[in-house]
Amino acid sequence: MNVDEIATQALVFEDPAERESFLTKSCGNDADLRRKVDALLDALESAEDESFLSDGLFRGGDPPKADESSVDERFELRSKHALGGLGEVWVAWDRQLKREVALKQIRPEWSHHRDANARFRREAEITGYLEHPGIVPIYALGNQRDGRPFYAMQFIRGRTLQQVVAEHLGEAAADTDATSRPKSQAWYDKPSLRKLLGHYVDVCQTIDYAHSKGVVHRDLKPANIMLGAYGQTLVVDW
Repeated sequence: MNVDEIATQALVFEDPAERESFLTKSCGNDADLRRKVDALLDALESAEDESFLSDGLFRGGDPPKADESSVDERFELRSKHALGGLGEVWVAWDRQLKREVALKQIRPEWSHHRDANARFRREAEITGYLEHPGIVPIYALGNQRDGRPFYAMQFIRGRTLQQVVAEHLGEAAADTDATSRPKSQAWYDKPSLRKLLGHYVDVCQTIDYAHSKGVVHRDLKPANIMLGAYGQTLVVDW
């Protein structure tokens, strides 16, 4: 399990001894992993104040009422795309607008956990609130027949920054005689590196915009940055 999955599941354990047992088993002897999990747990718990979660993103706003037909009639779930600590992402077909979308819904085991549902909905609200080319647009937000929240968003075709950087470093390692070549042929002067730096600048601008709106991304890392097939740089998992 990754940091997000461990921290999310640890929230279920209200008894300190049970939580510690779970964390010890999940993190093992990996001190760095445990440090990151503890830091994320502190952030999650500080954001789970009852008034903070119940009010939604904008105070006074009511959460959308369940629409029993919204998933079954508008969206056709086609294949599971990714699984996170709190939600699962499906590739779906939007029958209304005739396009493929990504549909994220809360995992079944969290369906009756009030705070988990509130955090999931808040994630959708924040993502929809931030209107910027570097943030995935939200197309719909609602509840399923069983009351579980879901939201539909743009389906990103591409790879994560983590995958692209790993590939780039692999090319650099293979270029063993780079020092004997002209500087223009060295790995650090390749167009691919300059392109990566351009994506880095895009991420900085996106985060700067979010900060101007009072929003902080608590898990910014290469795995949460998508590089689209047509040049897009998108920060995900707000």
